[in-house]
Amino acid sequence: DHGRAFYAPNTMIDKRGRVIMWAWIQGGGTRGWNGCLTLPRIVSLGEDGRLKFFPAPELQKLRGSHIHFDPMIISSKSNGILRNVRGKTVEIVGKFEFIDADSFGFKFFKSIKDEDENIDNLGYNIKKNLLWADKERGKVDSLDNNETFIFHVFIDKSVIEVFLNYKECVTSRIFPKTIDSHEIDVFSRGGKVKLHSLDIWNLKSIWEKKVK
Repeated sequence: DHGRAFYAPNTMIDKRGRVIMWAWIQGGGTRGWNGCLTLPRIVSLGEDGRLKFFPAPELQKLRGSHIHFDPMIISSKSNGILRNVRGKTVEIVGKFEFIDADSFGFKFFKSIKDEDENIDNLGYNIKKNLLWADKERGKVDSLDNNETFIFHVFIDKSVIEVFLNYKECVTSRIFPKTIDSHEIDVFSRGGKVKLHSLDIWNLKSIWEKKVK
């Protein structure tokens, strides 16, 4: 994981023989708490001998309302493609194909009133082999420009966990500027990418009842 907030990972083996990893996400606000645990990740060994990381499939039980987008071409001039898509607790699975862009990815926590469209919160720079989520970033060497790029993203208020092709991960803390900053969009810089599919789910709470 390329995020500095990702700290002290630990693993366990469950009854099914799966290697499950958790870690501590550092950082918090000033409201009496600091940090939280990551989502559980299934760790396995790929055919190429590299480690692979998948969000535990049990997390799918938290999926709520769902939006699906069909294939589309995204250019550097595209803006406001995902109209009226918003959320502060969401799961996103986006599949991209490189055409000639320098970088591509997602914008999160956009304000409805904010005219600044240049805040690219999460993305991958193909020329620099750089994966980033807000201020957290790292160079990767496990990806091929000819493969489909799968972004699997979880956002829980200020916490974001990113799985790129289930080979590279980055965990970050992102703090929205305003209370209405929950718009979501996609972007491409320096050229075009093809978005093969995009699925977005609002996430339900793990708690069946709210604690009073």
